Amino acid sequence: MEINAASTQTAEFKQNFVRKYLLAKQKNPILSITSFVENDFPNVPKRSAYNWVKKYRPQEVKALNLTQNTQNTQNTQNTQNTQNTLNDELKRNFVRKYLLAKQKNPILTVASFVENDFPDIPMKDASNWVRKYESKEGGALNITELNINESAKSGVYGGGDDKSWHGIGGNWNAAVHHPACGRFALQLDSDDVYYDENTVQKFVDAFHAQRCAMVIGTYRMTDFNLETLPPGIIDHREWTPENGRNNALRINGLGAPRAFYVPMLRRINFPVTKYGEDYAVGLRVSREYQIGRIYDVVYNCRRWEDNSDASLDIDKVNANNTYKDRIRTWELKARIALNKK
Repeated sequence: MEINAASTQTAEFKQNFVRKYLLAKQKNPILSITSFVENDFPNVPKRSAYNWVKKYRPQEVKALNLTQNTQNTQNTQNTQNTQNTLNDELKRNFVRKYLLAKQKNPILTVASFVENDFPDIPMKDASNWVRKYESKEGGALNITELNINESAKSGVYGGGDDKSWHGIGGNWNAAVHHPACGRFALQLDSDDVYYDENTVQKFVDAFHAQRCAMVIGTYRMTDFNLETLPPGIIDHREWTPENGRNNALRINGLGAPRAFYVPMLRRINFPVTKYGEDYAVGLRVSREYQIGRIYDVVYNCRRWEDNSDASLDIDKVNANNTYKDRIRTWELKARIALNKK
């Protein structure tokens, strides 16, 4: 649709745009704002489109008498409506669109993707779909469809029945053993973001300056909008060269983000688990090597009510703590045996 810049500034045009988007979304429940703009309104800036939908959606939904699942919903009833509306194939398509977008932007989070392109879909549903279908849909994507070259940053996705991909530790192993992986590997969890554009360079500099096999940074606890939450900055200053590597056995975590010298990591690997894999590999590294530190904030750890570790029940907390106790026990025995040699 050919439009001029001046016309897009009128309230009438903006409301009409939102009305058309909502009607189109009735036919295709996972139609993203980005796709709608690219196909129907290529001259409209995407950021403007997001803002218009956010502003005019409530009144247009009411005017069009649309069904509840078209609104931006978060409560339990509306979540159930959305789940009923989107069948298995539509969920797979959503995950596929997310993986394709993530190829162009490797640090794209599920939360950002939903907020910008699919504001109708509850965050918890989106996270569950990605967790369920990512390995299968990722394995189905081919390189020509992704339209990336070998020099570009690329994602690595596992096949559906390949057990080595199960668990976060397995994902790490697949990534660091991939031919495209470079000398250093740096953590970025799906809910989190790097503090600024200098984060990666700071880690590279730390590896060269401190001559270590692993570097751990400092993070800031925030909400989804990057507003600081208590306790604020987490720098784990108790972890210092003076305290010695055995100090890692006395604490319940080593901090974040974590970065590794890849040739070393390929030798020891992560345990293929969904919890504690980072702590386990940190203990294993510190058995033989120095862990470097960055005390500047380089990472924003975002917390929101539905993310994976926001509110665990007591049984899950106890199981997690038991596993970490076992990790410490195994590591202590290994260090005692090493000292006897």
